[in-house]
Amino acid sequence: MRRIFAFCIGLVVGWRLWDALGLNAEVPATPAEPPKATPAEPPKAAPAEPQPQGYCTRCKAQRAIRDPHPDSAKDGRPMLRGTCATCGAKIARFIKADEPSAS
Repeated sequence: MRRIFAFCIGLVVGWRLWDALGLNAEVPATPAEPPKATPAEPPKAAPAEPQPQGYCTRCKAQRAIRDPHPDSAKDGRPMLRGTCATCGAKIARFIKADEPSAS
């Protein structure tokens, strides 16, 4: 019981000491700096042709095929081969025979 009483008295004395020293005083707010003007970015040019998409097994998502080139599978089916634009893994996609191939 004495320990609790001594602890409470110590808190009260401590608060009064802090108030006397001015340590609990509110810190004045610093004036906000005006936002800096950012240079206007030129609009990005839209790509002339959309990049072919393929499923990347490393990313587990549809990704753009970088450097696509036409190829054929062992059974003769036409396909595009290239690399994932995000992670660099190999991507292959089967295409229709009449579908234009990427150059």
